[in-house]
Amino acid sequence: MSSRIKRLYEAVGEQRSRNPSRSRTARLMALGREKMAQKLGEEAVEVVICATRGDRDQLIPESVDLLYHLVVLWSELGVKPA
Repeated sequence: MSSRIKRLYEAVGEQRSRNPSRSRTARLMALGREKMAQKLGEEAVEVVICATRGDRDQLIPESVDLLYHLVVLWSELGVKPA
């Protein structure tokens, strides 16, 4: 999994300089750290809801969203996946 997180981190880094109208990542980063953190929190809540319901089918895509938003925030703060 760590190699996948590293690849995601690299992809996020590549997207940060793109046009925000064409890149979800660039758009999120343009909104600022508070919005990034808010989105991470929202995704975490969705993961918790899916887990408590036992909804494995929804837990998987929500977990992917959670990891994505975590990596975006890491990138913003200069946290490396290693």
